[in-house]
Amino acid sequence: NGTQATLTVTLDSDWSSEGFHLYGGDKPPTTAAPGQFNLNGATWQQIAPNTYRTTVNLTDSTDRDGAWLVFHVNVCEPRL
Repeated sequence: NGTQATLTVTLDSDWSSEGFHLYGGDKPPTTAAPGQFNLNGATWQQIAPNTYRTTVNLTDSTDRDGAWLVFHVNVCEPRL
């Protein structure tokens, strides 16, 4: 909606996640290390089996060139 972004993640039924990493901001992230992204404390709600959702606030400074949203997930392989 211009000030917020909602992310929905669905994993295949056999897969699981060890955690989500999220960056949101007016400028590109200053690190490529997902564990240091600024929105790692975002609250993820499980809305269905293997489906998670979060909403984060985004800002764009006066240059009005948009915002950055970067997402990373640690996915675990299915157990055989």
